[in-house]
Amino acid sequence: MWGKKNYLNRWRSAPEGYICKIELHNKKGIPQAIEDFSVGTGHVLFLTDKGRVYSYGASTVGQTGQGITDNILVPVIIPKLIRTRMTKISCGGDMSICLTGSLRLPLGENLISALNSPAYYPDVELIFDDKSILLCHACILASRSSRFFSELSSLKSQNPLHEKLRYFISETNSEIFLKFLNHIYADYIDYANLDEIITLGIQYNVRRLITYKDFLNGKLPRVPDSTLAEDFITGLSPDGNITALFGNVTFKLAKEEIKSHKVFLYARSDYFRAMFERNMIESQKNVIRIGDENDSISAEAVISMLQFIYCDSLQTDVNNAIELLALSSQYNLNRCIDLCENIVMKNVETDTVVYVLQLAKLHHSKRLITFCVSVIKSQWELVKKSEYWIQLSTPAKEEITELIKK
Repeated sequence: MWGKKNYLNRWRSAPEGYICKIELHNKKGIPQAIEDFSVGTGHVLFLTDKGRVYSYGASTVGQTGQGITDNILVPVIIPKLIRTRMTKISCGGDMSICLTGSLRLPLGENLISALNSPAYYPDVELIFDDKSILLCHACILASRSSRFFSELSSLKSQNPLHEKLRYFISETNSEIFLKFLNHIYADYIDYANLDEIITLGIQYNVRRLITYKDFLNGKLPRVPDSTLAEDFITGLSPDGNITALFGNVTFKLAKEEIKSHKVFLYARSDYFRAMFERNMIESQKNVIRIGDENDSISAEAVISMLQFIYCDSLQTDVNNAIELLALSSQYNLNRCIDLCENIVMKNVETDTVVYVLQLAKLHHSKRLITFCVSVIKSQWELVKKSEYWIQLSTPAKEEITELIKK
């Protein structure tokens, strides 16, 4: 940032307009990712990706929220907000405001477009007393609600060949139920109809809405965290009951098959969406082939890719991340590529950096290439002694040598 330097402790001797780097750290010194910021007349708020709020600058009337009127010279977390996850911040003049509530998760943003849309392969018709119908997806409903799981499973066992299950609802009308489904699909909460939505959450045993009621009644100190990703990653495992019952597309590998759900592939990947929209053979047969006997992709990599698609996060080791990097590139999963690169970069060592660089070049990963080149530059003498370097061809060595000269 740049501008008036009165409150920039580290740069107070710098000239006006000096551009300075702002970093947030927790008590352990670990850097915190900045999700948003807001600037007042003389103070600044920062919102981290964990929902924590830091402040610094003028605090003459307490606008930093630190409980003091002395100016704050470095960004400090606001102590009274530590136990509450914030989703939005704003500064104006000498005032500050923070909001709690539901975060708009990327996963939810992707899935909400599938709700009541015939294009996203719905397999459930919710039918109301007035004959109105909402189109939904059994895998999503069953993952988020134990009542839906039980009753849809029963319907599926009675009608295994039916493409769409008919589920009748008499508790409320379609307008209110659609607002409830917004929470099922994306964790959205419509505060204008909060009582009705929480009541439906209790009736259908949606755990976050149940805990949200506890929060409103003062039984919990803060807004409960989203369970959207957790519900999907738990409920949609390839060998789980929900996927066995409601899976409608299969990844065919060289030696095994993995079932999945079209709605997630369609909503989360432009590649898969194009595949289904263009009525390609994979869409007609509901089978997607990955690799062959000469180019075998492991089941672990495919499962990790699906876990990312289901929950927008990635928990895997470096070897699987390297293989998943290739799959993510093939299917245009850009965020998954970033997560794979992060995992690989954290585990790169001088004896493996040359190998990782070759993979990065193969998959056109500019970010990983730049990182590997910087490691090689800083550890050049050690890299030249590594086994991977010794095994490289002369042209490959010359290419890397030219890279580190730039």
